[in-house]
Amino acid sequence: MIGEILREGFKVWRGNVAAGIPFFLGMLSNYVILVLFLLLILGMLDSALNLAPGDVSQEYINGIMREVASRWKLLALVGAAAFLIAFSINCFFMAAGIRLCFDAIESRFSLGRAFSYARTKFLSFLAANLVVFAIVMGGFLAIVLLPVIPLVKFPLSDERIMAIGLMVILSMLIAIIYLAIVVFVFTFVPYAIIVDNLKAFEGIKKAVRTLRRGIGETIGMWAIVSVLYILYTLPFYPLKALGDVGELTSTILIGLLGSFVVAPLTSMWWILLYVKLGESNRNNFSHPNDFIGK
Repeated sequence: MIGEILREGFKVWRGNVAAGIPFFLGMLSNYVILVLFLLLILGMLDSALNLAPGDVSQEYINGIMREVASRWKLLALVGAAAFLIAFSINCFFMAAGIRLCFDAIESRFSLGRAFSYARTKFLSFLAANLVVFAIVMGGFLAIVLLPVIPLVKFPLSDERIMAIGLMVILSMLIAIIYLAIVVFVFTFVPYAIIVDNLKAFEGIKKAVRTLRRGIGETIGMWAIVSVLYILYTLPFYPLKALGDVGELTSTILIGLLGSFVVAPLTSMWWILLYVKLGESNRNNFSHPNDFIGK
């Protein structure tokens, strides 16, 4: 099954390279938000920056630390707001990208329909991703922090510091395993919501049912996708040796290749796997305007 999916997905992607447009716009929006966030932070710390207009000195660093310490609540609030905005925008473009890939598989490629459908499914898609994110990060932080907090309350001796270090390493290993398991369990959530036009919790439940029908195939697909995401960046790393220009060129090329090749291609593979596991109705969107009112 996996070999058939890889061939079919590549064939569909090759004839629909424009399916990467939503993923590219999502990446671009993330960079824009990051730049705006950094500019805002620099503006908030302006008084500290003025302490050392030239080289970075100890006075400069101390000034930055004092400003951060005095405004940490505001900085945390701004950071949380920037994250939620970026997360929401990314969810919209991801929903559009998945729909566009699904339409390409169905030979009904349409950017307009994909973005219109993404608007109708945005809240469900966002809610499902927030639930998954909360489960992932909540469990991850709990595993890492809870075992360490009781140890910090006591005076720090060399032995206690070593114990805390070992506990942190062990907790991180367990947290990474937890992270991998949870991400694996919720593999098909985005595709269930978009392909089968489901609400958030309906999509989560159906995604888990789908996974149970093809655990081996899903593990195989994750292995292939993970290797692809690692390998596609490697040819561009030598460019970073050229300095800032090489760094910028490498980042741009990796972003373009990821947006127009890797993201749509792997999305098509996941959609095809989801469909072939028998949990999806491929005729669910038979009319060109079927997204209206959904």
